[in-house]
Amino acid sequence: MSLASSQALANMHRSLARRENASSMMVASMAQLGRPLFESIAAALLTLGGAHAPISQTRRLLDVDNRFREIDSIFENGGKVPGFGSAFYKGEPDPEVETVLRQIRPSTNSLITRLTQHVYQVTDKPLYPNAAMATAAVAMDMGLSPVNAPRLLVEGRMPVWVSIHSSNFKAGPQ
Repeated sequence: MSLASSQALANMHRSLARRENASSMMVASMAQLGRPLFESIAAALLTLGGAHAPISQTRRLLDVDNRFREIDSIFENGGKVPGFGSAFYKGEPDPEVETVLRQIRPSTNSLITRLTQHVYQVTDKPLYPNAAMATAAVAMDMGLSPVNAPRLLVEGRMPVWVSIHSSNFKAGPQ
């Protein structure tokens, strides 16, 4: 894993934290309710996984021996493949994610390209890697487990979350 991919990932998460996503909106909402910073950050962390930032799930997918069969199974069961699709970019790649993917190891990039092609074959929709995939890819290159991979999101977004909290904080009755 290169310093460039780590820096690109941190930059991506700082940028994405400024979008209206579940975790950042949670920080803002909690701050507007007068909740302390730590409670607001804790609430943001509870939004991660599942539909929003499924980094551990995406990292696990990258570890599965038969990833393509796993993707088929997810779609056969009506699920969404973690690491693909974006609420902000439909039918086109997210430029922030693309910047990170250009920095990862060539072997990891090749794997993600093959997975993307397979997802398209299965769904007949242009679903592109999202921020969870970029984070999972860098985590894989760093040797981080699926359990520890989300720390990369937290490290990147924390400064922006603190800023969001500060700018939205409304002190309640004491």
